[in-house]
Amino acid sequence: MQQRRGVTLIETVVAMSMLVVLATLAVTTVFLLMRAEAGGARALTASTGVSRLADAFRQDVHAAASATVENDENGKPQLRLAADGTAATLYSASDRTVRRIVKNGDDVTGSDSYTLPVGEVRFEVHPQQKLVSLVLQRTPETRSSKRPDTPEASAKAQPALSQFRIEAALGRDVRFETSATKRGKTESESE
Repeated sequence: MQQRRGVTLIETVVAMSMLVVLATLAVTTVFLLMRAEAGGARALTASTGVSRLADAFRQDVHAAASATVENDENGKPQLRLAADGTAATLYSASDRTVRRIVKNGDDVTGSDSYTLPVGEVRFEVHPQQKLVSLVLQRTPETRSSKRPDTPEASAKAQPALSQFRIEAALGRDVRFETSATKRGKTESESE
């Protein structure tokens, strides 16, 4: 009996089918990894922005003598931190961004922008405790394990709110006291 050399058509089709399945799995895995990496990069950027904002906000509030929440020319709330008669730091919020502007009189001496995760920003001043807060709040979303278009899911859907507060004590930092105040303390301490 003669031995055949080569492969049959069925063996070739089976081998090609296996290669197609493996290639599909490989492409899907690469796509999912790239999407996860992009999500991680967005989360890292947002986290870094919030951390930088928290540091600058706390330093500014600690150095300030007074804090007020006012409306800007667009009607949006802004926080005004005044260190003395001419120096002030303004915080204003717009779409996913908090803007920090440092002014000396009418001159702008510094400006920063902080990109944040989605949500709204509000400012709170508690004068009796000398506490100033910057509140980041996510907009309401609904979480449900069932499909959202079923009546059971609509009834059981709970709003998913998350809130992040940055708080600082007003006037805690004494490095920025006026020289007259320092002289007054020095003279009273020597007596």
